[in-house]
Amino acid sequence: MTRRARAAHASLVCLAAMGVAVPGAAQKSAPSKQECASAYEDTQALRRDGRLGEAQKRALACTQDACPDVVKQDCTRWLAEIETNQPTVVFEAFDVSGAETAAVEVSVDGALLRDHLDGKSVSVDPGQRVFRYQLTDGSSTPVETRVLVREGEKNRKLTVRFAATGSGPGAVAGIDGADSGDGAGAQDGGVPTLAWVLGGVGVVGIGAFATFGILGLSEKGDREAPVAEGGCAPNCSDDEVSSVRTKLVLADVSLGIGVAALGVATYLFVTSPKDAPAASPSALRVQGGPTRGGGWASLGGAF
Repeated sequence: MTRRARAAHASLVCLAAMGVAVPGAAQKSAPSKQECASAYEDTQALRRDGRLGEAQKRALACTQDACPDVVKQDCTRWLAEIETNQPTVVFEAFDVSGAETAAVEVSVDGALLRDHLDGKSVSVDPGQRVFRYQLTDGSSTPVETRVLVREGEKNRKLTVRFAATGSGPGAVAGIDGADSGDGAGAQDGGVPTLAWVLGGVGVVGIGAFATFGILGLSEKGDREAPVAEGGCAPNCSDDEVSSVRTKLVLADVSLGIGVAALGVATYLFVTSPKDAPAASPSALRVQGGPTRGGGWASLGGAF
């Protein structure tokens, strides 16, 4: 190698060491059109499967300048949409003494997510996820929870409290709508119990209105018929008139209660925070029906 060639080679080595791009290096690292197309297709498939973390990486790969403009534009748009839809959670943990601790390992679906807590949000894919918590000093048995992670949900706080080893399974307190590892399900949702109760009252009220209204109008029609046709008009007794009037009044009162209860329930549904304790709608039982001379309605359930 001549002196000039050795000098040129040394210059290229120095430029590369300094991080300066040299001809041919950028071209070698740039993705090919085939790689761009592959990343483009992978991004769409991964998004459909709900694997947003992997989809984000593949979308980033097809936003490179070397990719065709139409591919780059779509991938850039998808990248922004994935970022918006990617759920994030924030962990909070308390040790066996009740003190807040960061010495906790967290895994999701069997893969280590954090070897300690740092207060920062963590991205997870949407869907039913199994979180496992373990104190790094081994002073408590691990805790597993099942959490339904919703697309677009940001900074959802998941809290775990540990019990000392030997005092039974790890104590779980308020895992934000998760099911504990021993199968004891906590209710998930953001609608307060009062909203479900008032909704049930509203349904009962509307049902009672229909029941008493139908019975009252039917009886009114019977009373207004001539005596020869089984009615009492025009000489109905006070008791016969009172029975009709009572049913119609009950219908009006039931309608007012039903509308008011449904209105308040709707307001609570709309304004309730995401992480508020919720009651399961299946826990409510609304029943009703006509009886001879009147009607009945009931609301029952476990709260």
